[in-house]
Amino acid sequence: MKPLLAPMLGASALPSPKAATTTAHASCVAFGRERGILIEGPSGSGKSQLALELIALGAVLVADDRTVLIGAEGKLFARAPNSIAGLIEVRGFGLLRLPPFRLAAVAAVVTLGAGAGLARLPEHLQTTRLGATLPWFRIDHGSAAFARALAHWLRRSGTRGERLDPDGIV
Repeated sequence: MKPLLAPMLGASALPSPKAATTTAHASCVAFGRERGILIEGPSGSGKSQLALELIALGAVLVADDRTVLIGAEGKLFARAPNSIAGLIEVRGFGLLRLPPFRLAAVAAVVTLGAGAGLARLPEHLQTTRLGATLPWFRIDHGSAAFARALAHWLRRSGTRGERLDPDGIV
């Protein structure tokens, strides 16, 4: 695993050879190699649609539908299985080939179909995946407005930034 990770993230970001791995039913896009968004949810919940909305806003595809997750030293990394790298399924169109990142650090998780609705000011949630604690957005389905807000938040917050606290706004 080290030869794949070294040129992409630098030696200091390398997971150990004993890193935990799993494959998730999820998509992933990234705004830079350290600002990935893991998009999970049941089949038909809109994972690929939200991924495409984020790609239209400047994100790069990491994986669609199945994502290999690697957890190491409190960080979560994502990559596509080799067989589907660079492919994203678009309902009504078919498979689309895009230039992907081979690996990205995950900075946030979005769960679609969570039955949470779209609260005006949702509570700040966190989730843990393979030892990494990450900001967690739970919504029924993605939208263009949600994608724009998520892209803006991720670009402004850095890799581990906090969501805005309405009480802290001047």
